[in-house]
Amino acid sequence: MIHFTQNKEVFMTTDVKIWARVLQNLEYEKIAYETKTMNSGTNGRSSETLWGEVGENQTFTSIYHVYVEKKDFFKANYVVEKSVKALIQ
Repeated sequence: MIHFTQNKEVFMTTDVKIWARVLQNLEYEKIAYETKTMNSGTNGRSSETLWGEVGENQTFTSIYHVYVEKKDFFKANYVVEKSVKALIQ
């Protein structure tokens, strides 16, 4: 487990497929990570009305953050770049 004061954000995305690939590659490289997910959409908020959800693209309503220990940041950053480039090409 990574302590909050010892970690640094290495990646953020709204695409769950890219997020999953990044995590898979970090695990393969044995880099410890922590994730946080934030919901930026109206889905599931009791204070919002149905009208707030009309036309909302549910694909991009979650924001996925990946954190690693500061000592692993540069290695993790390299792994993230390779992961994203492989999916984009």
